[in-house]
Amino acid sequence: MNLAVIVSVSDYQTASALPGCKLDGQYMQQLLQLTGKYEEILVLDQSPHTADIRMAMHDWAQRHQDQLIDEVFWYFTGHGLYCGDARYCGSDYAPQLPESTSLSNQEVDHLLRLVSPRVVVKVIDACQSGAPYIKSPSPAFQQALERSRLESFISMCSCTREQSSYARLFGSDFTLAWLDAVVQRKSGLVSYRQIEHHLIQHFKKRSDQTPFFVKQGIGHDVFCRITPEMQALGQTIGSARLGKRALVNRSEHPRPSPPRSTWPGRISRWPRTRVAG
Repeated sequence: MNLAVIVSVSDYQTASALPGCKLDGQYMQQLLQLTGKYEEILVLDQSPHTADIRMAMHDWAQRHQDQLIDEVFWYFTGHGLYCGDARYCGSDYAPQLPESTSLSNQEVDHLLRLVSPRVVVKVIDACQSGAPYIKSPSPAFQQALERSRLESFISMCSCTREQSSYARLFGSDFTLAWLDAVVQRKSGLVSYRQIEHHLIQHFKKRSDQTPFFVKQGIGHDVFCRITPEMQALGQTIGSARLGKRALVNRSEHPRPSPPRSTWPGRISRWPRTRVAG
């Protein structure tokens, strides 16, 4: 059995809204459904509070902890920050209460390990999300491998711990590139390593946002097989991207709209003149 969780937070009480993150979640959900790979996709896309995300994840883990799980795919898009650990903000995020209004990377890993999957894939589109797992001579997740049946661990973060991740009205830069790595292909199997290579190439000329990857295992796990429906989804995303540009700029020749950082409280303009930090 394969499981997936999608968390997208676009509306915030005390931080800037990220309307593109809602589209991120919708596109990712459509792609996962088209793979035909996941028996259950838990979707939390109504800008949930942190407590609601925790409760839903705990309920999800309890339902599946006695089942044989092959892969868990976990995706988050929204505001993020580093505060002792990478943290993913619910819609109730408050800077004075980061622990209760955001989920830590360690907490997410714990919830995912409760179902004892063979493979864990985490895709995170948020500022400062690239927190290294190595805090001592051995990776933190190595201890988890010794206590579970986890054979492969793949973490794909949109930026390093010191950087911002950018979201536009038509979607977030990292998520759109991740989707393109799949839907732009014409046929065949797509592995997570191929997606990683696409992301590296896509962002190699940008100094403001560098995807951050952590892997344990061979890294050749297959995400999906390309279908015509996925190519059609790529065309839909491309058309929406172009339409949003035209709507925002109200010009005859659409130009990319200025992105917003997914760092709470930070509003960015394009191009950036220095790396966030």
